[in-house]
Amino acid sequence: MDISRGTRSIIIHHPSPSPSSSSSSSCDLKKIKIVENPTGHNIHEKYFVDVHRQLGRGSFGAVHVCVDWNSGRQFACKTILKDGRVERAAYVRNEVAVLRHLMEEEKPPSTSSKKYVVPMEGVYEDDTAVHIVMELCRGGTLHDELVKRNPSVYNEDEAARVIRTIVESVKMLHEKGVIHRDIKPLNLIYANKSSHVDSAALKVIDFGLAHFFKPGEKYGDINGTTLFMAPELLRGDYGPEVDIWSIGIILYVLLIIKFPFWPGSQSIDRMAEAINRTEIGVESNNWHLISDNAKDLIVKMLNRDPSKRITANEILKHPWIQMYTKRN
Repeated sequence: MDISRGTRSIIIHHPSPSPSSSSSSSCDLKKIKIVENPTGHNIHEKYFVDVHRQLGRGSFGAVHVCVDWNSGRQFACKTILKDGRVERAAYVRNEVAVLRHLMEEEKPPSTSSKKYVVPMEGVYEDDTAVHIVMELCRGGTLHDELVKRNPSVYNEDEAARVIRTIVESVKMLHEKGVIHRDIKPLNLIYANKSSHVDSAALKVIDFGLAHFFKPGEKYGDINGTTLFMAPELLRGDYGPEVDIWSIGIILYVLLIIKFPFWPGSQSIDRMAEAINRTEIGVESNNWHLISDNAKDLIVKMLNRDPSKRITANEILKHPWIQMYTKRN
């Protein structure tokens, strides 16, 4: 199975836009301001955006290297064009709001936030685009690393350190009232090229589909990447437990180098059917090669009942995580 498949995020339906934007037509959305209180309007006054050094491209925009004119320091600049689509405007507004919440909740920003999330340096909005300036991470994504290693798997020592860091990141997000909803290898990036064995350097990116939540409340809008979606997210009745499911899928992929549930398409219905009919590990020749503790953790993370799914704190105390990471 090609592990590079199924990386595209999808939005089935998004929370209704604010009253101020819902009354505007699609064309008018190009003219309205998306970001509240941007750092500035003309990014080129502070940064040189090098369009010849593209770091990546997603469904909503491209990321380039940019350089502070005064200090010479390099950053990453994510540019999202204002094309009039409600979904794109909501995505940008959401990402900026979540990053501000994570970075500004404590002043100066908390060590945990900066350790696990790529911090935003500023946001600029002009008539044609929104530019989000962030810390520059040069190590590539976990997805890049998986593709490079394919068909080789991660050994359990390496996988445990990667999973520990992702779980710590999600635990921090949940403690700050944020569900990411699109945890996947493409949204996890290494700080630098020499840090792949240093799990602390793996950071979470792309908060455009994230959601603020209150404990005990359930949410119904369906966003994310199908292969990493929890069954309750597919149903549209979920809470923060969906992020744990996504990490469970990542753990399975690291150790098995294939997905536990394969629907054959991005169809929500087919993904739900695949989860319901497939027993974990049955379709993999590598399942018998991993330890019993690893199997136990995967099964607990991929429990179809979110109320019985293992929590972030429990994962960090699990024997498999403790065995490989207690010395780090």
